[in-house]
Amino acid sequence: MNRTLRYITAGALLAIVSIALVGCASADGLTRFLLVAGQNVETADSLDDIDAADVGDDLVDDLSFAVTESVMLLEEGTELTPAEKIAEIRRLRGEIRATHDAIVLSREAVRAGFQTLRDDVAAFRASGETLTEEQRARVLELTAEVKEINAALRDSIGLCYQRMHALRGRYNLQNVDEILAAHQDVLAILAARQAHLVRIQAIFAELDGMIAVPEA
Repeated sequence: MNRTLRYITAGALLAIVSIALVGCASADGLTRFLLVAGQNVETADSLDDIDAADVGDDLVDDLSFAVTESVMLLEEGTELTPAEKIAEIRRLRGEIRATHDAIVLSREAVRAGFQTLRDDVAAFRASGETLTEEQRARVLELTAEVKEINAALRDSIGLCYQRMHALRGRYNLQNVDEILAAHQDVLAILAARQAHLVRIQAIFAELDGMIAVPEA
């Protein structure tokens, strides 16, 4: 699904939830949770993707060819040699690709989890069941947490693509430290995104279990 279609789908989903819940007096906080969670789904779908051209092996291969034996031999006790830095960059690129792929799957899982939760909230309301005071307090806590996660994800939008894109045309030994630092930064951002998305799924599962309607 391309990014434009994801935006349209996420926006439409959020609009449907908002309309469906208008006028619903929800003292238990579920309405507010669904609205905040819907915003989270929309933000997750807006996260920038890494351009495959920026994490291909060819750029690092070209960088490796530039390393000569005389450059690699540094005094013992110094920091990583250029060759070691290039090896680390190559390792980080593999981690970046793997983490990006995991994020793509997590976004789909978050979207599916939200749709399931929305349906289960509707079933819960239709059953006439209510939450306990303790459960209502927990819903408020989860709502606040999801809101914080949404803000963190929003703040990271664009950072990965821009950081990697800025390296284009700069893959040479003079810039090896900058290249290494950029890869470390991007991986950290992606790892944080993935952790946030995994947490959202756990929150959805917790709330889903809370409102599960007993089978007749």
